[in-house]
Amino acid sequence: MSKRTSLVETGVGKVERDGTLVLDQRIQRGDQPVETRQWRIRKQRDGSYAGTLSDAKGPIVAQVKGNCLHLKYVIAKGSYGAEQYVYLLPGGRIAINRMVVRKFGLTVATVEETVRKVG
Repeated sequence: MSKRTSLVETGVGKVERDGTLVLDQRIQRGDQPVETRQWRIRKQRDGSYAGTLSDAKGPIVAQVKGNCLHLKYVIAKGSYGAEQYVYLLPGGRIAINRMVVRKFGLTVATVEETVRKVG
């Protein structure tokens, strides 16, 4: 149990020639040292998405339904289960991310953030 902590993320993404989305992120949690991580996600033949996250244990799985990207993975540090729902808003420049982190089936953290495309 702890108090709320500020979270600031910045990221730069690109799509590689093979269709893989690569997103490099810098994460600042409160007064902790800056963390970096990389997402690599690619569409599968069945229409789902799969990939890796540098701070995840094992693969990530993802599905797109309408304007929602649903991600599931296990955070390597502590083996916490993470589930994210990223909703793209009309206009395509803003998304809302809602994340729930669980341990032994209990919610131990939540994140709600607004993602904005700049430039």
